[in-house]
Amino acid sequence: MGLYKINDTMKLLGKQRYSNSVGQDGYKQLQDIITAHRTYNRLNLMEMLIEAFTLGHIHGIRAERTKRSKTH
Repeated sequence: MGLYKINDTMKLLGKQRYSNSVGQDGYKQLQDIITAHRTYNRLNLMEMLIEAFTLGHIHGIRAERTKRSKTH
């Protein structure tokens, strides 16, 4: 069984193109999260995942705002 077939969440992620969904800026920001945690020896995976999820949420809100501002 492959990684992206384990459960519904991973199946959903497996269908995404992370290079398109994350982009260069997002990838750098994810690296920034990892670097910050390493600097403070706080390699808590759950905290990093929550921060990465929050970052994705922020990017989604910004994209939606940009989309709406172009339609008005």
